[in-house]
Amino acid sequence: MQDVPDDPEDTKAGKDLPDEVMPQLCDNPHLLEQASSREVRVATELLIDTGRRPDEICELWLDCLAIDPDGSPVLLYDNHKAYRLGRRLPIAKATAAVIAEQQERVRCRFPNTQTAELKLLPSPVSNPRGTKPIAGIQGQHRTWVNNLPDMLVAVTVQTDGQVQTRLLPFDKAKIFPYAYRHTYAQRHADAGAAPDVLQALMDHRHCRPPSPTTGSASNAARPSTASRPCNSTARQPGLAQGTEPS
Repeated sequence: MQDVPDDPEDTKAGKDLPDEVMPQLCDNPHLLEQASSREVRVATELLIDTGRRPDEICELWLDCLAIDPDGSPVLLYDNHKAYRLGRRLPIAKATAAVIAEQQERVRCRFPNTQTAELKLLPSPVSNPRGTKPIAGIQGQHRTWVNNLPDMLVAVTVQTDGQVQTRLLPFDKAKIFPYAYRHTYAQRHADAGAAPDVLQALMDHRHCRPPSPTTGSASNAARPSTASRPCNSTARQPGLAQGTEPS
């Protein structure tokens, strides 16, 4: 099975990962690093934290971290799918710290290469100068997920006219790199982000923003860091408009 969605831009509810699953993934990035590399681990953490497409993360330049005038960190990335370069995404300080640590690691590994030529996630294969990015993380990610213990989620079932809630194993085939983008979008929708903010946040002209998973006021007020992935998510949804306009 390939780790790609049938419809990459489909952000409707159902593609995102359950709240019970995310903590189990984000509690075990060290196992992913042990089975693959630091670059694959960082790529996965950034996918979860930023909601960018896998190729956008893998292709990040070393100088992908900037600071807004108010002192808040932003991720600089290229949206090749829509031919929009130099995009800006507000990110959490914890996510920025992960990037800064990786930047230092890359500079130490490739001291003789100009910073402007370096990739944040350099390929470990045939890449003596650090200018070639990792090709992808699908295979390593799939092996990691499959080797994790069963992830139980609450499922409502009806038996003999009675409604019951049971804990059942989640289908691990639904956990692939692109699913983190849907999860990121749903998390901000649940936090009460307006449709136009969500569209800017997802950086897609024809994005169909997901609806909140429930209509309750408590759910709408849930902060975007509710499921607190690897390093928390971007700043509050209302600030997501910091992404450059089309």
